[in-house]
Amino acid sequence: MQRRWIILPFVLIILATCLQAQQKDKIIFSHKLHVQDQEVECLDCHGKVTESVKSTDVLLPDMQTCYNCHDEDETPCSKCHTNPDDP
Repeated sequence: MQRRWIILPFVLIILATCLQAQQKDKIIFSHKLHVQDQEVECLDCHGKVTESVKSTDVLLPDMQTCYNCHDEDETPCSKCHTNPDDP
């Protein structure tokens, strides 16, 4: 039994490393900046939430939603993407 508790942290570290390696891109985003500072409403970006019926639904906005406020031609991909070459 004690042996399992010794091995468990190593297994979790390996699993976390593998999962991290699978992510090609992350979005750099601040809810505080958008909601508190810019006074953007939740539904402005997460409009699909009103149609959602499952907790597993992906409710993240697509890039077109971001372009409603951000200039597509003027904003570099690296402003939001950690891997702009493969977003």
